[in-house]
Amino acid sequence: MSAENTGTASRALRLIGGSVATLAGLALLAFLLVAGVVVWVFGVALPRHQHAIDDESLAVARGFADRSQQRLVSAVADGELTDAEVTAVVGTMWTDERSADRWGVTTRYPAGSKDVCFRFDIALPLGPGARVTHTELPDCPLIGPHPGAS
Repeated sequence: MSAENTGTASRALRLIGGSVATLAGLALLAFLLVAGVVVWVFGVALPRHQHAIDDESLAVARGFADRSQQRLVSAVADGELTDAEVTAVVGTMWTDERSADRWGVTTRYPAGSKDVCFRFDIALPLGPGARVTHTELPDCPLIGPHPGAS
């Protein structure tokens, strides 16, 4: 083999080696770019989107509680409130506490990634003008299907 052929072969090998190194570098850069996008989507974009969904779901649950309060006011106007009427207003998942001057109904509504609970306080005696208020609870107590709900 002549010196000229050896130089040409050496130059060809360097060119091929440089091309392979360039391709490997580009592949690594593409991988890092895709990995960066995936990290951004799962670390920033999706949590931000989930937060927005949770905020909207909480607003919907609060609106539902407002409407439930008005429906309870209508239900107690006749001087009577049955378990079936409460279930028709707040759903089957509720608990209650009764005392001489009030009836408390606690219920849970879905609100995105977590639930939100409201307590409805119904002043006794029942009848026209009976006062019904509701309060959003900071934590949800354990609430299962009410025994009177069917």
